Order: sequence, then structure tokens, then C-alpha cells
Amino acid sequence: MSKAVLCLLACLSSLSVEVSAAEPLTLFINSAEGGAISGRRLNDFSHYLNSNGCPVSAVKTAAEFPEPLTAELVFTALEHDFGTSYQPLLKVKVLNDLALSSSVLVRGSTAVPDLKALHDVRIAFLSPYSITGYQLAQDMFLKHGVEHNRDRITFTRTNVGAMSLLLHKDVFAAVIATPLAEKWRLANDLLVLGESESVEAGGLWSRDLSPATFSACRNAFLGLSDGSRSRKKLLKIFPGWLQGFTAYE
Repeated sequence: MSKAVLCLLACLSSLSVEVSAAEPLTLFINSAEGGAISGRRLNDFSHYLNSNGCPVSAVKTAAEFPEPLTAELVFTALEHDFGTSYQPLLKVKVLNDLALSSSVLVRGSTAVPDLKALHDVRIAFLSPYSITGYQLAQDMFLKHGVEHNRDRITFTRTNVGAMSLLLHKDVFAAVIATPLAEKWRLANDLLVLGESESVEAGGLWSRDLSPATFSACRNAFLGLSDGSRSRKKLLKIFPGWLQGFTAYE
């Protein structure tokens, strides 16, 4: 085989790798822990990533992980075992570096001594799929013999929604992630009746990315943590306690 043919084959091989690396990516966002998700917000987020060299053409969301999970980029608010198919890209930065747990809030003017007083009251949770906004609190209630009939429960999908129902007296109690409970309780005269054990924050994972695309997407997500108003607006698709992303140590 001549040198010219070998050179041509080498060039075509290099071009094939570059084209493959530039192929559109899919980002999957696990939304179980909340986030203000809308078509417009997702489009704005995709536009931001593309303008920063991370070629995401589709952003998909769901409260549960699909089977099979095939997206090249995956966001999970809490720690999740992806096996060997994915590699960690960045980890989540939690508001004020606080632990992630569930807090049960009532209004400060409410004369209740402890969790036992919340048996069958009107209460707001995030979602049945949420660990910080439902499942951890349910474990606490179970230990105290507290139950709530289904018609006394409101699922709001966002921490802000649960807080709003509590402040407007539409519910007697609300369960939200502790970092947000700490942020809002004093200014709104709220009382924390119980706090669950903590869980580990999650992060951003990737698969099948070229080194160049891996680096570009990593930098794009890191750029969301600069504290600017426009970046904070983009971060609203994630749980309210997420301040941004940071590198794994």
C-alpha cells in the first residue's frame, strides 16, 4: 500500500473521530429532588451548553432513571450507583455547604411540641420519589407512629411550592430539604420540628465522551457557579439547594 493511500486513510480516521466527538449529546436530569423545569428553561440551558462547547441537543427529565439509561450526560441530585458505564464529571455544590437531609417545618405560631403532634395533619411533600422531600421524613414519622391519610397530603414537586403552601396556611406542616429550611425559617418565623439523617449529594456523570468534549462540558457546568444573575437563572432547573458544581477532589 502506497504512502499516499496510508496518509489518506489516516486522515479519514482522524476526521471520523472528530465527527463522532462532535455528535449531539443527550443530558438526562433526574428531577426527583425538585427543580423549576419547563420547556423554555430546558431550551435556555441547552443553548448555554452549546454556546460553551458542550453539544447537548436534547435535555430529558424524569423522577426515575429510565431503563436502559443511555444519555451521555446524567445529573443526579443525590448519590447514585451508575456501575462502570459512567464516569464522574463534577459533583454538586450544596447551598452553604450544609448536609442534605429532610426538615419538617411548621409555622412558629403553631403550638405543637414534637413530631407526634403531626398525626394526620395537612402536610406538603415534594414527591413520592423524593428522598429529601418525602422518603427520609416518612422514616422519621414512622418511628414516631405518625401517619397521614392520602387526602391530607399535597405533593408540590418543588421546595418553593411546599414552603408557599405552609406560609399561606394551606397545610399545617411541610417537608423540605434542610439547606433551604435553614435559609428560610428565620425570615418566615418557622419552626423545625424534626430533621432526618443526611444523605450524600450527587453530581454530573458522563459516558462515551471524547477528551475534548469531556473537558468542554466540564468547564460549561463549572461556569454555572460564578454567582451571576444569568447563571442563577439557568440553575433553577435543578433543586433549589444546588449552588453549582465543583470538581471531585
